[in-house]
Formats: sequence, structure tokens, C-alpha cells
Amino acid sequence: MKPAFLLAALLSFPAAAQASPEAVVREFLAAFNQQNVAQMLAQTNQAVYWNYIKGQKVDTKAESQTEFGAALQDYFESLPGAHAEILSLTVSGSYVSILEQVSWNLDGEINSQCSIGVYELVGEKISSIWYYPAHGCEPRDPVMEDAPEVSTLE
Repeated sequence: MKPAFLLAALLSFPAAAQASPEAVVREFLAAFNQQNVAQMLAQTNQAVYWNYIKGQKVDTKAESQTEFGAALQDYFESLPGAHAEILSLTVSGSYVSILEQVSWNLDGEINSQCSIGVYELVGEKISSIWYYPAHGCEPRDPVMEDAPEVSTLE
């Protein structure tokens, strides 16, 4: 094959689809809902930082996939059946900000709390996660639920 034909043939193949930051975070949370730690870690970089923010302090809970995986395993053992629902999501460059509601059943009683999380992606993998303190969830406004969602700031 002549070089010009080879180049034309290579250019005719579609480029591999790149996962959007939103898609990566949604896949990560879908794996959370399945309590599939391995699938969650597949969405992260080897060096992944899991941070908890309270006031002016940042407490880094994990600095690697190994530490993060162990923390997730402990979490799921303490709250079996935990389920996360994204209430809102905003993408800005390589950052994804979410408001999520996590629900769980403890001793026959359903509990829930909301939290704001910010995910930073490097390439197509999560490299850092910051979570703010959990708080009670606001009652949902059915009128706002029907409104179109704005998910990307540019």
C-alpha cells in the first residue's frame, strides 16, 4: 500500500470515543450503587485523593487506590445497601460538582443525607474527590424537577 493510501485508510477509522467527565462520575456512582469497589476504582487514577472538607480544614482520607478501596470496603460494611442519587450535577472543564443524596436502611429504618462532592479528572480518570459535610436534604420541589437541567458551564 502506498503511503498516501495508508494515511487515508488510517484517517477513515473513527477516533476512539473519549469518556466525558460527567460520564466517568456517573459510572463511578453507578458502581457505588452496586457496591462494586473494583469497578469504582477502575474509574480512578492509581494516585487518587479522597478528601473531606470541614470549615477551613481538609482531611485527606486516602492517597491511593489501595487506601481508597479499603475505605470504600469499610463504608459498605458499615452501611450495606447504601444508594446514591445525583440531585444535581455541573461540569466545568475537568471538574464535576454534584449534590447527592445517599440513602441506607439501618435496623429497618431508612435514613438519608445529602452532600456536595467535587471530582477532578485527569485524562479520563478521577484523580481527586472532595466531599463537604453531610447535611439534611431539602424537600424536593416537583416544579423544579420538571425544569430542564443545566449541566455544563463553559
